[in-house]
Amino acid sequence: MAPIGIIVAMLPEASCLTSAAPEPGVSIHLRPNILMHLCGIGPEHATRGAEQLVARGAHGLLSFGTAGGLAPGLAPGVVLLPGQVETAAGVLCTHEEWRIHVRDRLTAAGLNLAPGNMAEADTVVTTSGQKAALGRQRNAAAVDMESAAVLRVATRHALPALVLRVILDPLEMELPAFVLRQSDNFGRANLPGLVLDLLRAPARLPALLQVNRAFRAATRTMRSVGRNLHDLHPGHDALTRPR
Repeated sequence: MAPIGIIVAMLPEASCLTSAAPEPGVSIHLRPNILMHLCGIGPEHATRGAEQLVARGAHGLLSFGTAGGLAPGLAPGVVLLPGQVETAAGVLCTHEEWRIHVRDRLTAAGLNLAPGNMAEADTVVTTSGQKAALGRQRNAAAVDMESAAVLRVATRHALPALVLRVILDPLEMELPAFVLRQSDNFGRANLPGLVLDLLRAPARLPALLQVNRAFRAATRTMRSVGRNLHDLHPGHDALTRPR
């Protein structure tokens, strides 16, 4: 069966799909027909990762990880399988048959899926005001930085593509600058730096705890996806049929 390639930006996200320790910038096999590439945050890294997966023989590309909520009512841990990613240059579409296949499988597995499209951002969208404005501008339910880049690579190579994102920070939750500052490009936290920040400003602790609770909820969902990894493959026919 032809392999698919999963592009993941951050190590904590990748760790939900495998018990191995993925090496940044390297493609690995999760199963004989499923590859994964830990690319790092941002569209440039996602583009390089997706191209590497295509070079390794991937016949379909899947953007996996967390997302920020742009619409009310999307709690941490909710899954989105958007039909479109809205960008400043236009709309990029996912593969409808593949999307329905995964939606039905994850729904049967008990995951909480919500409708809505994704928006592309080239920087982290941190405040509630920024999220609400982007949601209105793009008519989107959530935002990430990598999915549009993955879809562009798929389009260049005439491959099917899918986006599976789990809400981390809902619309009303703001991402603290000090938390982002103490994380590297692969989502690895600088714990000594975080402790020092808290010692300098203990009032930041509630915001950190809120992020931690949200991340735990998103992680539970992503691990559930990992336990149903076989359901992410659409099957031979979907990968050989035109998009």
